[in-house]
Amino acid sequence: MIFLTSLDDPMDETKGLEMGACDFITRPIVPAVLRARIRSHVDLRQAKTALEKLLARRADRLEKAEQLLARMCADIGQFQSS
Repeated sequence: MIFLTSLDDPMDETKGLEMGACDFITRPIVPAVLRARIRSHVDLRQAKTALEKLLARRADRLEKAEQLLARMCADIGQFQSS
């Protein structure tokens, strides 16, 4: 959420950001700056999504590796006891 407002008091900006805004833009608006800030937020969101997907894939690979290691340890234990 990006707040676009005529309020320019730092306390208003602080409150807006504390309420969950990712940016607080005051009027008068400069269209090129607004577009650049929106693009930055879109890029950040896309990067966050990509990192979350990568993390999920890595967690899945780690879980599979841990399962394989547990099976190998069990096999070694059975081999040693026989």
